[in-house]
Amino acid sequence: MYRYVLLSRDKTTVPLCEEMAFVEAYLYLNKTRFRDDLQVEHQISAAAYATSVAPLSLQMLVENAIKHNVISPESPLCVTLYTETDDTYVRVQNNVQPKTGLEQSTKVGLRNIISRYRLLFEHPVEVLRENGLFTVRVPLLS
Repeated sequence: MYRYVLLSRDKTTVPLCEEMAFVEAYLYLNKTRFRDDLQVEHQISAAAYATSVAPLSLQMLVENAIKHNVISPESPLCVTLYTETDDTYVRVQNNVQPKTGLEQSTKVGLRNIISRYRLLFEHPVEVLRENGLFTVRVPLLS
């Protein structure tokens, strides 16, 4: 994982396949911690793997989901990563079950991702919170 961080930190974009491999490594560690309480599904189209994203962006979104939500046998966290039909966006989505007793989120990580994409892509990052789900749409660069 550290190798990916070091190799990608100076890049503006990385192939989606590399970012997803990093997300999988990150999730492997967290699944060890949370077991079946962390449920992850990904539906990335084959064509989308040839596109690019900003490095560490998808991992940060998964990390935020884990950081800000209760994860327990009674309330498992469900995270889904999937590409939209036209392969122009990848969505990172999770059920919302906020932790209590902690400081409010500063949203620095999310603002960082939005700012980076504003510089790199013509399409913006979109953040949606509705029907008990938190969704971030991240544009893919072909």
